[in-house]
This record gives sequence, C-alpha cells and structure tokens, in this order.
Amino acid sequence: MLIYFILIAAFIFPLGLLRGEAHWKLIRWLSPAFWAYAVGILMGLLLPKDRGLLEPFLEGTVALAIPLMLLSADLKAWRRLAGPTLISVATYFPVVLLVALAGQQFMRQPGEAAALAAAVYTGGTANMAAVNVAIGGDASLFGTYNLADLMVGGSLLPIILSIGPRIYRRILKPFPDKKPPQEPHQITEAAPADNFTLPPLQALRSIGLGAAAIVLAAGITFLIMGELHGSLMLGMLTVTGLAGASWHKVRDLAGTYETGEYFFLVFCTVAGAMIDLETLTTGAWPNIGYMAWVILGTMILHTLVSRLLRIDSDTTLITHIAGLYGPPFIGPMATAMHNREIVVTGLTVGVANLALGNLAGLLAWNLVGG
Repeated sequence: MLIYFILIAAFIFPLGLLRGEAHWKLIRWLSPAFWAYAVGILMGLLLPKDRGLLEPFLEGTVALAIPLMLLSADLKAWRRLAGPTLISVATYFPVVLLVALAGQQFMRQPGEAAALAAAVYTGGTANMAAVNVAIGGDASLFGTYNLADLMVGGSLLPIILSIGPRIYRRILKPFPDKKPPQEPHQITEAAPADNFTLPPLQALRSIGLGAAAIVLAAGITFLIMGELHGSLMLGMLTVTGLAGASWHKVRDLAGTYETGEYFFLVFCTVAGAMIDLETLTTGAWPNIGYMAWVILGTMILHTLVSRLLRIDSDTTLITHIAGLYGPPFIGPMATAMHNREIVVTGLTVGVANLALGNLAGLLAWNLVGG
C-alpha cells in the first residue's frame, strides 16, 4: 500500500516544484530536477527491495516527456547548432575511449571493464548489457560494473544539475544568442518557468498529443522489429516529436513543453525512489573508483577539447549528459540550464549515442587484446 502513496506523491511533488521555483531561490539554484531526484531517494528509503511496480511509471513518464518537449522545438535553431554539435560529438567519442583505456591500464582493471565503461558512457545501460554478452562476460561482471555506474552516476547527477551550468559557463564561451521568442507561451532563458502555469485543458491536450506520439512510435517500431525494441522506440518518439514541431499549428500550441517538463520531474522522482541505498553501499570500491575515473576524466578532458575548439558551454554540457546519462536526463539538464533550445540537440545526440555504444564497447575490447 505504501508504494501507491509514494507514486501519488511522485506525481504531485513536481507540481509544487514548478510553482515554487518562481518564489524560492534555493529551488532555482539547485534546480527542480535536483530536488525531485533527492526527494525520490528519500521516498525510496521507505520502500521494500522489490520496486518493480515503479518501472512502468519510469518508462511511461519518459515516453510522454520526450515528444512533448520536442513539439515546440525551433528546428531552424537545430540547423544553426548542427556544426558545434557535430564537432562536440565527434570529439566526445574518442575521449571516452581514451579515458576508459587509460584507466583500465593505470588502475589494473580487467579488459572487460574498459569495454563496459566505453559502452555505457557512450550509449547507455542497454549497450553495456549487449557488449557484455558479445564479449562473453558473465552476469556477475555486468552486475558489478553496472552497480558501480549507478553509485557514481547517481552521486554526481545532482551536483551536475545544480552547479554544472555555472561551472561550464565560466570555462567555455556562452551559448549562441537565441532569437527573441515569437510565441507568448515560450519560456526565455532568463526566466524559465518563473510564471509556470498549466491550465487543465492545455495539460490534457498535451497528454493526448504525447499519447498519440507513443502509439505512433510503438506501431512503427513493432512493424520494423516485430517487438517494442527500446532503442528504436526512443528514436521513433524523437522523430514523432520533431515531425510535430515541423507543423506550425502543433508547434504553436501552448503548454506542450511545460507538460513535458512536468513529466520529466516525475521521472526524476520515480528514478530516485528506485535507488536502494543499502544495496548501493555494498559495491566494490575499486570498480567504483574506475567508473568515477571514466566519468570525471571524460568530462574534464572533453571540456578542455571544447575550449580549444571554441565549442560553447551548453552544447558541451548537453553532450556530456547525453553520453554519460542518456536521453532521459536531457530534459532535466535543459531545465537546469534554462535553455529549451538545447533539448533537440541533446536528444538527437543521445539517440545517436545508443547506436555508437556497442561500437565503442567492442572497439575498446579489441584494443585491450580481448
């Protein structure tokens, strides 16, 4: 029974965050996503170890949020950002490989560690699992490094969401000036969600559009794969969102981005609740240290590369989030940066990385002599 109350709270609490952001500096400073994630972790302390009931809500909120946050996207802005984004992605891939391989040698980790780290921090957990099967790794090997990834990534995410944008903007050049918003419902970079309002009819209409996008994406995925393949489904959700954004009657509808932002905060709350702190604290410290090396080393080295190549701060940070955390965290990061224009960039990079993740893992495996 307790889990149902927590689910209800997970859907109510983000509304309070979005409304409170206009009045509470601490919410704005650390970002609503940080508070959603942190409160979710606290909720998880009350739950039993079996939290399978939360999984459909985790997947469903992401599936709704992705197309909704894209429906108001300015695709002309994507064309303007294509150059810096391609450079950022092209340099990110070899940086992950270099850091994973160097850490594997320096920290005396097995070759499988480099393969799994390169796969998960280029693509995601699905790539990590696929590469583990491809290289003949056993389930315990995957479990060990996946647990280490959860511990390190989960610990760093709130920090990145809260102070990441300020740090990157001090080191790198600013994001290109955006055009003044032409639609009254658009949120500007200076005051994201400061006047958050989401009338019920707008919310219901937006949810209907999101549901239609899910049905369409699921249908296309099933026709192509014969099953609801996760990576392709995510790609189709992105395509349907962008297709809607190309039609001005859909793009000009008020409330779609705000509804998507709400569902991303619900996702953060549920994701936090799924973390079992007791289990996490039993991880092997050498493996945790190695995964921390890869995450931090990748962020630091790629930031230096971005500075040399004059890639802007927001593009660099969203590239890191897309690679290290995956598409579900693009929305919270864009919210923390107060930059909705970067959502298209992040989701596109994230989806592309899912295809590159297997290649990265297998390449690392071959380079270490696997």
